[in-house]
Amino acid sequence: MAKTIRFVIFVVLFGAWLVFLRPMALGGDTTYAYVKGASMEPTFHTSDLVVLHQKDSYEVGEVVAFQVGDLRIIHRLVAGNNVDGWTTQGDNNSVTDGVVVSNSDIYGAQSYMIPRGGVLVTASRSPYVWYALVAMFLLAAYRNSVRSRRVSQRKHDVDVIDLRDSSLASPDSESTRV
Repeated sequence: MAKTIRFVIFVVLFGAWLVFLRPMALGGDTTYAYVKGASMEPTFHTSDLVVLHQKDSYEVGEVVAFQVGDLRIIHRLVAGNNVDGWTTQGDNNSVTDGVVVSNSDIYGAQSYMIPRGGVLVTASRSPYVWYALVAMFLLAAYRNSVRSRRVSQRKHDVDVIDLRDSSLASPDSESTRV
């Protein structure tokens, strides 16, 4: 019963992720932005994780992630429109970014933010974290196999009494079994 409940919870959570949080690389409309720097303070701080969803159109005031050259930037739309492009600016900056951003350059608009969630992203890029996860998985698999062998062994450790043995069959028997 507990396994069934866990499986149902897993399926529901995976389904929700698949529908609402699947990244663009896997065919979804979601992207994740790890905040670095102070240009969006106090709205965002370094190591915050921003979840963004791609849209057909955007509005002034929305926080978006966009590409300029090799840089992915997360700033606010301060002027412009969906046809002519957008002027962007960091909340902590006194001037605009000086580039016009088109809708095709925008990855998505902010849906929500996970404070310090970027720490998980940074950690997931470390090979040592992956080594530790693999080691924990192998240890759990080993413990599971040892546990199942013990349970299996206990089932077979039952004393079998042969009722054909005459010394056990009659209570008047003079021989005793040690």
